Amino acid sequence: MGIRYLFHLPIEHVSPDTVFVQFMFLVAGLTMLYLIGVVDDLMGVSYLYKLVVQLLCACLFPASGLWLNSLGGLFGIYDIPFWVGVPFTLFIVVYITNAINLIDGIDGLASGLSCISMCVLGGICLWFGHYIHCMVAFAWWAS
Repeated sequence: MGIRYLFHLPIEHVSPDTVFVQFMFLVAGLTMLYLIGVVDDLMGVSYLYKLVVQLLCACLFPASGLWLNSLGGLFGIYDIPFWVGVPFTLFIVVYITNAINLIDGIDGLASGLSCISMCVLGGICLWFGHYIHCMVAFAWWAS
């Protein structure tokens, strides 16, 4: 909300409660993924348990109202119905999480690819005026 205010974007229609709830769902999911990653690195966790935790974290996105509802014209698809967008969101979140985890065994490869992708994503978001997403991408890139 503060970023929208700084860039002189309209904030009348954005409820602070909605933004806070979405942020808390995001933080809860990221925290659970982080903790399962730490436990996996220290003690080892079965693949089934990790998959259940990843699906639970991915379910927090649609629960907060965040799901892929448009591909922005990619392949001619502009609008995605709810019943397709929610499972697609779950699949994409689990897929990307496992893809990054798979290449994490090679030193520096996962962090390097993640930094490059976040930099590109931040630039694209900046180009299209999605400043909140741009800030999040560049914050992950810098960390």
